Amino acid sequence: EGYLLTFGIVPNKPETGYGYIKKGQSFSGVYQVEQFVEKPDIARAQGYFESGEYYWNSGMFLFKASRYLEELKTHRPDIFEACDKA
Repeated sequence: EGYLLTFGIVPNKPETGYGYIKKGQSFSGVYQVEQFVEKPDIARAQGYFESGEYYWNSGMFLFKASRYLEELKTHRPDIFEACDKA
């Protein structure tokens, strides 16, 4: 349906070496991303872990190429131009 998906990993401990994804509204078993936090300090990581509302960022994504290019064209036209020439 044109969504941009990212895969989160359920954390098993507080970790400062990963980015965190805060889950938002649920849609048929998947969540909208409410917030992304890049590599928090240990106090924040502990809070994210204890809340149960955050996943580790896996760095894996799924989307249709055409949809991704639409987003690039809107948000990063410089990168879109390079992709369009390729």
